[in-house]
This record gives sequence, C-alpha cells and structure tokens, in this order.
Amino acid sequence: MNDVLSAFINPTLLRVFRLLRIGRILRLVKSAKGLRKLLFALVISLPALFNIGCLLFLVIFIYAIIGMSQFSRVRIQGALDDVVNFQTWTKSMLLLFRVSTSAGWNDILDALMTDGPPDCDPNYGGYSTGDCGSTAFAFAFFLTFLVISFLIIINTYIAVILENFSAAHAQEEVGITEDDFGMFYQIWEKYDPNATQFILLDQLSDFCDDLELPLRLAKPNQIKLAGLDLPIYYDTKLHCLDVLFALTKRVLGDVEESEDFAELQKQMTEQFMAAFPDLERIKPTTTTMQLNKENTAAKRLQRAWRLHKLKQKLAKAVIASRNKGSNTASRVTSARSTLPPETDKEPGKLDGSFNGSLGLQVPGCSTGISRSTTPTIHEDDSEGVDNANKGEKYHVTNDEDDGVPTIDA
Repeated sequence: MNDVLSAFINPTLLRVFRLLRIGRILRLVKSAKGLRKLLFALVISLPALFNIGCLLFLVIFIYAIIGMSQFSRVRIQGALDDVVNFQTWTKSMLLLFRVSTSAGWNDILDALMTDGPPDCDPNYGGYSTGDCGSTAFAFAFFLTFLVISFLIIINTYIAVILENFSAAHAQEEVGITEDDFGMFYQIWEKYDPNATQFILLDQLSDFCDDLELPLRLAKPNQIKLAGLDLPIYYDTKLHCLDVLFALTKRVLGDVEESEDFAELQKQMTEQFMAAFPDLERIKPTTTTMQLNKENTAAKRLQRAWRLHKLKQKLAKAVIASRNKGSNTASRVTSARSTLPPETDKEPGKLDGSFNGSLGLQVPGCSTGISRSTTPTIHEDDSEGVDNANKGEKYHVTNDEDDGVPTIDA
C-alpha cells in the first residue's frame, strides 16, 4: 500500500500537511482572538465552499464541452497557444478555470472573434467554418460564462465566508464561543478520565469553580447549582451534556423559548444518542433542585426536633426548680407556725419576740437573747448592763449547747 501511495503521491508533500498543526498554537494565544475568529469562520465555511466548488465544476464542465464543439478548430493565434485552446477537454477545463478568475479573458475573446481572411480560412479542412471562430457566439459564450462563474459563483465564496465570519462575531458577542466549549470538555476530562460522560454530584462544585468565564460558577456555588435543576442519575451522577446545557442557558439568559436554541439542543442530543446509544436507557432519578428541597426539609425537621427536645429539658428543669422552692417554703411556714403571736411593742423597744423559755429572737440576727426563768444575778458592775426601766443588772453569758448568748439577771 505504501508503494502504491508513493507512486502517485510524493511523501514529502504529505509531510507538508503537518505544518497545519501550527494552528493549534492559536488556541493557546489568548490575544489572537481576531485571527482565531477568522480561522473559525473559514473552518465552518468548508462544507458550503465544497458545495459551491461542485457547482462551479459543473458549470465549467458544461461550458468546456460547448467550447470544444465550437472553438476546437480555431487557428492558434493571439492569446491562443498549444496550452490555451479548446482542442481537448482537459485544455478547455484549464482555460475556463483561468477565465473564471477574469484573468486575460478579453485577449482570448479577441482570438476567437475571427470571421474570415486574413485571420482565418473558412474552407480549412473541409469544415463548415474552417479554422475561423464566431464573433457573436464567442461574445455570448464568454459573457454568460463570466456572469455565472465570476460574478455569481466566485462572489458566493466571499459571501459564505463573510456570513460565517459575521456569525462567529455574533456568537462571540452573545458570550459563548467554540473555545468555551473546548475549555469545558478539557476540564471535564480531568474529572472524568475514563470518559464515562458522568461525574459525581460531590464533584460538581469543584468542577464549576475550575471552569473559566463565562461558564464559571465560583464558590460558594451550592445555591446556584441547585437552581440549575440538573437531572441526577444513578449513584448521584451527572451527565456531561446536561451540565453543558444548563451552564449555557445560564450565560445566554432566558433562551427556553428560542427556536434556534431548541433546534441546536435537539441536534446535539441526537448526536450524543447516536454516539452513545446506552444513554437512552438511563433515566434520571431526581434533580438537583428536588434534592436540595429534600435536604432543606430534612434539616428543618432536625432543627425542630432538637428545639422540641431542648424545650422538654427546660420544662423539666423549671418543674424541678419549682418543686424545690415549694419544699423550702413549706419548711419556712412550718417553722413560723411554732412561734407565739406577736405582742405590742413599745416605742424604743427592741423589735423581737420571746419563745417558750423567754428567749428573745431578734429579726435579721442569728443570735438570740434569752432570759431564764431562774435568773442568776451577778453583782459585777463592770460586766452588767443597766436596765433603763427597772434598774436591774444583767450579765451576758454564752449557752454551751447552741452557742446563743444569754443575759442573766
């Protein structure tokens, strides 16, 4: 096979096509946006240019046959020579291809507009016109060919390229370009090295943060990701196409009602389904928005349950505190019930009360003053206390049993 190719194609010529790899550098140069846009317009124009080329070839083919039938015997003179003539189909094709670029067509027309001597011989070779041409036919032939090939078809090439260039420029103004899609797939490859088309839901936040503008969703992005309403498949996995469509819709805005976007989405989905037929059998189990609602509801239920348990603990603590306070109050009440009723107090007297043993209890004082029924009278004036009413003397002693001081008369 290599020998056959070498016989028809020079291997050195094939190596020249490797120079086209230089175009990859343009993807890395951020400042060469204009050149990249022009190359992008040229690439997307290739299918249309191929169709136009086929149409041009058909027109040249038809006119080459007509030219051979009318001008194959014209005398070689003027702009005509051994190569530029209509004697064979190959030479006719080359001549008309040259004329389609409007290069020297007027000189060739002059050489074909010969009706008689001395420019040609009408009786040459026994043909009806000899080696002469035809002024009227040559004029009509070149006029129609130039209008069809040069003014229509060749300019159609330019129109197609300009249209695609305008489309590329409009796409850039919209906010998303072909380079953005390439960047998306390049970063997706890092999270899906085995090309399964799926990533885990836990990886979505980091993936969207690693993207470049305009598709990037910087952290914190949990709420924004939930709002994308992405379908979630088995084992909480997300599909590449769903993520790309969601991010594209977010950048472009409200495009749900756009017929162009719907058609584009349909075509991309069909291409993915054709390339990966197993995807049709996989159905989503939920969405990111639904999952976020479920998580939010679960958190609210957990918070309400914790609050309920906390209220129960507080209620038990309050009840226990009230019970303890009631027991204390009952003990105080029972202690007060053992005291005698209050007597009239004279002005200037000490506010207190005597118990059964004539003990004086002073309010606010833990030390009681009591008087025994059989008082002990001491004559020691230095330790006595003058009673303002009776002139009696008292002596203060400490009771050894309860530590309460006692006044002995």
